[in-house]
Amino acid sequence: MIRFEFTPLSPALNGVVLVALLVLLLVQGWFLMRNKIISGRRRAIRAVLNGLFWLALVAFVLRPVWQTTSQTRHALLIGAEVPTGVSRQVGDSLGLTQRFLASEFREPFDSVTVLGQDFTALTLSRLAGSSLRWVRYDALDQLQAIRWKAVLRQGELQRITGSVNSSRRQSLKLLFGGQTLDSLILGEGQNEFALTFPAFSVGRTETELRLNEKPVAMIRFFARLLPAQTYQFILNAPDFETKTLADWLGQQGQVVQLSASMSTGIGSSLRINQPKNGSTKQPDMLITDPGNAGSATVQKAVAAGKSVLFVGLTKPETDLLAINRALGTRFGAQRISTAESVSVGAAGQTALPYRFLLTPTQLNAAQTLVREYPVAVQRTSGQGALSRAAVSRVGVSLLNETFPTKLSGDSLTYGRLWYALLAPLQPPAPNSLLADAPIMATPTTIRASDELKRPDVLLFADDTLRLSPEPFNAASATGAYRFGRTGWQSISDSVDVFVEDSSALVSVAARQRVSALLRAQVGDVVRHNQPARLQERRLPGWAWGLLLLACLTALWIEPKLG
Repeated sequence: MIRFEFTPLSPALNGVVLVALLVLLLVQGWFLMRNKIISGRRRAIRAVLNGLFWLALVAFVLRPVWQTTSQTRHALLIGAEVPTGVSRQVGDSLGLTQRFLASEFREPFDSVTVLGQDFTALTLSRLAGSSLRWVRYDALDQLQAIRWKAVLRQGELQRITGSVNSSRRQSLKLLFGGQTLDSLILGEGQNEFALTFPAFSVGRTETELRLNEKPVAMIRFFARLLPAQTYQFILNAPDFETKTLADWLGQQGQVVQLSASMSTGIGSSLRINQPKNGSTKQPDMLITDPGNAGSATVQKAVAAGKSVLFVGLTKPETDLLAINRALGTRFGAQRISTAESVSVGAAGQTALPYRFLLTPTQLNAAQTLVREYPVAVQRTSGQGALSRAAVSRVGVSLLNETFPTKLSGDSLTYGRLWYALLAPLQPPAPNSLLADAPIMATPTTIRASDELKRPDVLLFADDTLRLSPEPFNAASATGAYRFGRTGWQSISDSVDVFVEDSSALVSVAARQRVSALLRAQVGDVVRHNQPARLQERRLPGWAWGLLLLACLTALWIEPKLG
């Protein structure tokens, strides 16, 4: 099919040009017929040359455009980490005959299938304008994805998630100072993993992730110090377990009040880290035994939105019934063994031979379990004539004595255990700063909140980030920031975050680059069986110049040859 693009002149001039071309044809014919000197053979040659020149002029004015069919062009771009056998297999299965390594890829293609993720930014820039399809290649025993909290509170649960393609059945461990914080066994093939532990440290913290004793990543995060809270122990009898816990809390800088009733009218009390001015503060958390569930002190604490932890249970069925009646909770437990105790946790702790029941009714009551330990926490508002406005957190522990771990010198394990138990009972922080790690040289979303005043900006060492208010949270704001340096970076002089060098997590960084490119790509992927497409063709300007010059040259030479 041919169409014409008339030389872009005004409508009036277009008509004049067409008339002039017609007049030129008549003039050429008149001169040829008038010349009686030349022979009939030369007259025919001259007529052909003049006709070609006139047709070239007409075509130059009308500018013809014609359509041709061409097949779409597809290519396979192979990452540096992909073995030759794998690339050949993928290319054959997709019917792609044109295959390129990153160093060989130059010319543009209609569609490109990207195999793997180890590409430079220059190679990825050459894919602009092509429809893309990404075929993942998960190298054996390398992290494909990983994520954790860059900033959290002391005692808050750190959760590390990711994926790895394991070559065999092997262990994945998270270590701190040579001690295992959490571990699991990976099966052969693709594995999604999740490791958790309470943030027991303060400030900058580094832990090591090992796959079958081989280091694969450093997990760096910042733990914010919890404001000093007041813990009150209310006991019916002195107990070495709670005395050890009270001492440990005092060592962490917490305010502790411990009182025990030995008999009627006889009791003891202990105060740790009390203010020097002698002022007393209402406790933020009560730690007591089931016999005090109905006491006025516990009832008032729950009504005021404080947390309560019940320890020292001996008969779970009876003790949980008393707690439920007094506080309106719905705890339930089932015996799982005839033994007096069962082993729980990784450090050899023991607990009563029961497990908590989570029925649909209890799930609606916002009850959760502490991972690895028989400890349940439920949100409640108290009952009876007391106020129901404040939400309290009530926890119940089925653990037996934990102080032997502390006495054995394993303070790290003891701290991990109690940070894990106390973390779900902590009240929400009045201010926070959240970011997901690993943080790399890409825009990172940072969320800040403050109950007193919503933050407007975040200050960095040599920069400022303006935050945008969140539509559904009046106390929170977010912003995206690109870090220009690697290593530890300070934010607002109170929080540090670690910016990773891409060489430290090569496979993860490479996958992020390819994912970002695919997210930016607009349009559908061109299928490899797409039929032939139509393309418009036209002569360029230089071709028209050569054509007209050739016709004029032939008309000039022809008389001289005679």
